[in-house]
Amino acid sequence: MFDLWILVKLAFLFVIILYLVFAGVVVRQVYLMITTIQTGFDFPIKALSWLHLFLAVGVLLLAIIVL
Repeated sequence: MFDLWILVKLAFLFVIILYLVFAGVVVRQVYLMITTIQTGFDFPIKALSWLHLFLAVGVLLLAIIVL
């Protein structure tokens, strides 16, 4: 039997995975930006981009557990 809620859950997981890919692209772009432009606050920018990626991974794991 077809269950609509399973389709909705899979759609949410797919969107979260796409967001995780976006967070990975942000980390890569920050790395390229820092190697191109030398500034005095490189570490906070890198730390924020990695924190963003780790939070996205955490949200994906939480969604897998909850859904």
